Amino acid sequence: WPHKDHATLLRSFAALGRGGRGAGQLGESLVLTGAKTREWPGLRRLAAELGVSEEVRHLGFRPRADLERLYANASAVVFPSRYEGFGLPILEAAARGCRVIARPLPVYAELGVPAEAQIDFGDPDALAAALARPGRTVLTRPLPTWDSCVSGTLAALRRAASNRS
Repeated sequence: WPHKDHATLLRSFAALGRGGRGAGQLGESLVLTGAKTREWPGLRRLAAELGVSEEVRHLGFRPRADLERLYANASAVVFPSRYEGFGLPILEAAARGCRVIARPLPVYAELGVPAEAQIDFGDPDALAAALARPGRTVLTRPLPTWDSCVSGTLAALRRAASNRS
């Protein structure tokens, strides 16, 4: 989807290789998952124009077992979205010990993504620095449990029901 801002991510990824800072020349690839929307053909053309089409793969929707393998082998899990309502993939990645790199959005701060992991994806130097940081991302807030999510949802529904006139 356009708000996911994969075009900016592609440009920064390509700039990493041109700047001698990695990307394809060090064996890094950019792996996308999820729906191949009508935006994908344009993104594929952009990757070709930028000279990174060999390093960019879109796997589409993946079964849970594949996601576990992808998380386990990822150098980083990146979220260049311009807006989000929540961030379940960020929680999934952090829970699995991945390095998380995200755009600075209020929702990501609420989830506890540390400031140093929130970057401007339009700046290849910021992406290079984030990728060079060792270690995994540790959220500054505890990971929510399914029980706490259910409890919070039920509490919100009860409040909404009690406010009905």
